[in-house]
Amino acid sequence: MYYSFDQNNSGGYCLFNEKDGISDCIVVEAFNEDQANMLFDEIVKEYSNYCPCCGERWYGVGAESSDINGLELDLYTRPVFIHYLDGTIKTYKQL
Repeated sequence: MYYSFDQNNSGGYCLFNEKDGISDCIVVEAFNEDQANMLFDEIVKEYSNYCPCCGERWYGVGAESSDINGLELDLYTRPVFIHYLDGTIKTYKQL
């Protein structure tokens, strides 16, 4: 299964790090939602600041699908990164 997580514009900006696969939207491959949340928390642990005005940096699971192309993702100006179970990170390309 694939789970998407969207970034809040916390503090008036979004974080981006291509090496770590951090962007406006992140997709996580997992067996279930609980595992997706656990993996996601590990992925963004260095990118989870809080703004007292805007709130948390990340929203919870936005969408889920058994097929990566089944996710309804907004393709932002920045790439969407997929974090696979084997640890690889790839840029999402809609087929």
